[in-house]
Amino acid sequence: MFLKWDGPGQVVGPNNSYVISTYVQGPKFAAWVSQPNVTYSPLLNVSLEQKTGYAIQPNVSTWENDPAINGTMFLALTDVDLYVTPYNLTMINPHVAALAVYRAGYPV
Repeated sequence: MFLKWDGPGQVVGPNNSYVISTYVQGPKFAAWVSQPNVTYSPLLNVSLEQKTGYAIQPNVSTWENDPAINGTMFLALTDVDLYVTPYNLTMINPHVAALAVYRAGYPV
């Protein structure tokens, strides 16, 4: 999947009420955040000038025949693949360069 993100200082959101703030210089991973887990995949062909890169959506299941990446979830671009759980997910915050809502698995 092709990704393009905004840089720090940009005003974003449905009503331009959120200002992007991050100290991450260059994201290296896509963190796929669902309710039970966080799965990382490496970012490929990252351009810091263009703020673009590619990621492959992981084929993971928490339970058999129940894909972890299906439906609406968060996609965060991070500088590390930090091990986190639902109980300490906020530890990822200082490592997030960009954040989005991602929807997968449903026909459009």
